[in-house]
Amino acid sequence: MIEKYRDISIIDFSDRLLTIACDSCGGVGLLDGDTVRADGFNVGYHTAFVALAETMAIGAEPLLIVDTLSVSLESYGKSILYGIKSATEEAGLDSNKSITGSSEENFIVQSTGIGVTVLGQLNKADFKPKPLETSYDVVVIGTPLVGDEVIQRKSEILTLAAIKNLLRQNYVLDLVPVGSKGILYETNQMSETLGMNFYENTLTPDLIRKSAGPSTCAVAAINTDQLKNIMKLIDIPVSLIGTFKKQR
Repeated sequence: MIEKYRDISIIDFSDRLLTIACDSCGGVGLLDGDTVRADGFNVGYHTAFVALAETMAIGAEPLLIVDTLSVSLESYGKSILYGIKSATEEAGLDSNKSITGSSEENFIVQSTGIGVTVLGQLNKADFKPKPLETSYDVVVIGTPLVGDEVIQRKSEILTLAAIKNLLRQNYVLDLVPVGSKGILYETNQMSETLGMNFYENTLTPDLIRKSAGPSTCAVAAINTDQLKNIMKLIDIPVSLIGTFKKQR
């Protein structure tokens, strides 16, 4: 049986689940037709990061990364692949064994395009958090950034290490990376899957309506007395944006 959960497809294999997450990037790079200028490493790293972050955020273990490069591997393509390998190793995998893919060797292309798919596995018993309390704080981990901002303000963005660290804490109920649809969209998706209502409470309402590009931040539901501990735990910005309350 195949199920869709947020941005991930899940295939049921009895007590184990196979997870499939993917991301694409086009028009960002160093070719003449690219709209946003970025080196190959960052293009590969951040595209792989999105799919890895989505996989790890639901508690799944990444197994295999598939890259499809719409550029030649030689020179430029290798720098993109190096970025993918870097993200793979941050996720705890051996990049020499856990990456497969292809590249465009027949034609000269004018703009950069790549896709990354991550296959992961998850114990069925660990899938889907269930709310235990009547209310939770909702926080944003990292800063929503797009385009050149991602390179210029790298110290403010979500990391795979932060995701792993947060998910080890028993006061973190749920976490979801935020992409191009923005913080409010992902918060509403989370509230629906948890059976909670979201009540916005922020002095910066524009913040939660911003796109976060290549998952530069995440939304997390945490116990109401744990905000200070979250801020001590990680060294990227943390913003309280509201509250989840249990549906009646």
